[in-house]
Amino acid sequence: MQNADRKSSDKTSGEMSATISRDSREPGFLSILWNWLYSLKLTIFLLILLAVLSILGTVIPQNQPAAEYLKFYTPVKYRFYLAMGLLDMYHSWWFITLLGLLSLNLTACSWRRIPVVLRHMSGSTPLLTDRLANSCAVKHSLHAPRPPEGCLSEAQTILGKSYRNVTISASGDSIHLVADRGRFARLGVLITHASVLFILLGGMVGSIFGFKGFVNIVEGESVDQVFLQKSPAPLPLGFTVRCDKFDVDFYDDGTPKDYRSALTVLEGGKEILKRDVRVNHPLVYRGITFYQSSYGNAGPPRFELEIRNRQDGPSEVKRVKFQQTFSPSTGDGAFRIVDYRESVMGRGPAVRIAHFRDSRRAGDFWVFRGAPTTRDLDGNSWTFVLNGVHQPRFTGLQVARDPGVWMVWIGSTLMVIGMMVAFFMSHRKIWVRITPEKKGSRILLAGRSTRNPISFHKEFERIAGLFSSMAPDKKAPERRKKS
Repeated sequence: MQNADRKSSDKTSGEMSATISRDSREPGFLSILWNWLYSLKLTIFLLILLAVLSILGTVIPQNQPAAEYLKFYTPVKYRFYLAMGLLDMYHSWWFITLLGLLSLNLTACSWRRIPVVLRHMSGSTPLLTDRLANSCAVKHSLHAPRPPEGCLSEAQTILGKSYRNVTISASGDSIHLVADRGRFARLGVLITHASVLFILLGGMVGSIFGFKGFVNIVEGESVDQVFLQKSPAPLPLGFTVRCDKFDVDFYDDGTPKDYRSALTVLEGGKEILKRDVRVNHPLVYRGITFYQSSYGNAGPPRFELEIRNRQDGPSEVKRVKFQQTFSPSTGDGAFRIVDYRESVMGRGPAVRIAHFRDSRRAGDFWVFRGAPTTRDLDGNSWTFVLNGVHQPRFTGLQVARDPGVWMVWIGSTLMVIGMMVAFFMSHRKIWVRITPEKKGSRILLAGRSTRNPISFHKEFERIAGLFSSMAPDKKAPERRKKS
C-alpha cells in the first residue's frame, strides 16, 4: 500500500510539474511580435518620432538644388545630409519604413479591436445580472403590483417609443428586455483607423512610385521631358508641352501680382489640350500635374522707342536691345538703354537711357512707358516715349506624379466620417429585468452609453418615469446612480 501511495503521489507530482512547466514557459517569437505590434507604447513612440522628424524636415529645407544648400552648408556637411536622406526625408527609405511600421501598428490594433466591436454590435446581449447592473452608469428599481406577464407588454411599448431594437428573453422566473440604438457608432474608431491607414499607404505609394521634377519652358518653345530632383538624367513625359504665352501682372510697387502660362499638350503633333496654368490652378494630364512655380527672363529685353527732335519736328520709332547703342536717323547724338525696371516709383515700366558725347557718358534719364520725356541735349530738345517692351520669359513648372493621391482623398473622407461618428454618435443600451414578487413584480432598469452621458442620463430618467406609471401609488421610485 505504501508503494502504491508513493507511486500515486509521484504520478500526481509529475502531472502538476508538467502543468506548471507548460503554463510557465515563455511565449514564442510570434506571440511577442504580435504583442509588440499592437502595443500602445509603440504607437506613442512612432507618433513622437514622426513628429520630431517632421519638425526636422521643416528646419532643413527639402528638395532644393545643390547650389542652394552649398550657400549654407560646407561640402562635407552637404554630402552627409544627402547620404542620410535629410534633404529629401519624406521620400527616404527610413521615413517610409516608419510609416509602414505605424500602418502595421494601426492594423494590429484594429484587428484586435474588431471582435470586441462586432460582439457589442451583434444582437446577442447578456441578461441583466446584478453584476452587470452594478457596472452600469445609471440604474432604476421600482415595484409594480402586476405579474411579470402583465408588465411585459407595457414595458415593450415604452422601450419601443425610443428604441427600434427591443429583444425579449426569459431566464428562470425573470423576463429580460434589452433595447439599444446607434450600434454603428462603435465603428467610429475603426473607420478613423482605416482613414489613417489609407492616408499613410497613399503617401508611401506616392513616395515609391511617384516623382517630382521641374522644367523651364521659354515662350513659344516645347519640352517633352522633365528633370527630377534626385537624378541628373531627364525623364521622358511621353507627350509634349508647349508654352504659347506667358503673362505677368505687377502691383504698383513692382511685386508680382499674378502670372500665368498658356500651355498646350501635344501628342503626335496634334493639339490635345489647352489650359492656362496659374498658381493653385494646375494642369493635369495622364496623371501628371504641372504647377505654376516660377518665372524668369529668357534673354535681354527688346524695346520700342519713339524719338522726336522738336526743332526738326519729325519723329521716328526705334527698336533696340538692352545695352545697344543707337542714334536717330539724323545722326545727332548717341544713346544707350542701360537699365530697365518693371515699375519705377509706382509709374509702371521704365528704361534708363544714357546720353553719350564724344564716346563719353554725359548723363542719363528715365523714360516711362506711354509718357513723353523731354530733355535738352547738346543744344537740342529731344522727346522720348517708351511705346512697349518685349521681354522673352520662361515659365518655371513643377511637375509631379502621385499615384497614391486617390488613397489620400479616400482616407481624408473616411477620417471626416469616422470622427463625426466617433464624436457625435453614441451606442445607447437599456436593460430591463422583470422578476416576480409576492405582491407583483420587481422591475430593474439599467443603462449605459458610449458617449454623451449627460444626454443619456436625461433620456434614462424620462424612460424611468414612464415605467413608474405602472405603480398605482406613483411613489418616488428607488433610484441609484453610479458616478
